[in-house]
Amino acid sequence: MLFRSVTGVEVKVRNIERARAIGRRLERTLGGGPYHTLDWESLNHNLFTALALQKLALSFVITIIIVIAAFNVVATLVMVVLDKKREIAILKAMGASEGAILRIFLTQGLAVGALGTTIGLACGALNCWLLTRYRFPLDPQVYLIRYVPVRPSVAEFAFTGLVAMLIALVASVVPAVWAARMTPVEGLRYE
Repeated sequence: MLFRSVTGVEVKVRNIERARAIGRRLERTLGGGPYHTLDWESLNHNLFTALALQKLALSFVITIIIVIAAFNVVATLVMVVLDKKREIAILKAMGASEGAILRIFLTQGLAVGALGTTIGLACGALNCWLLTRYRFPLDPQVYLIRYVPVRPSVAEFAFTGLVAMLIALVASVVPAVWAARMTPVEGLRYE
């Protein structure tokens, strides 16, 4: 006579986001003891830990990219200041205040930053939409899930945009202050 014993029961739920709560409720209903539940998140803990680590690393890389873009904003504004020395000198000679010149170059830096941030966020949103719509496939035998889950977060997009704009503003300060402190004589010296 061959005896077989049941060592586990799989339960499929409609909403996978509630799997953990349903599992805990099942444990309470069954009275604990030898019964315990293992939801898909716990089963794939190593995968999700690796994905969280990747997300952290990607955040670091994106921050570096934004800082490099900020250096580009600085370089662009320095070149504009050098190119517009004569015009700045004429504005100063006509009575423009340092504050007015400062605002002009800060506005230009923010405009460049806003354009870059908008394009970057649009590309990111497009990538998220494509990954959500067409799903990046995974081997379910290895990862136990069929595709990479993508959850675009408006809060993360807004935070990224805010940080990028703040960096663009900070990057614009040095060239703007330099332009604002320029004297008319300095701007017209070699003209």
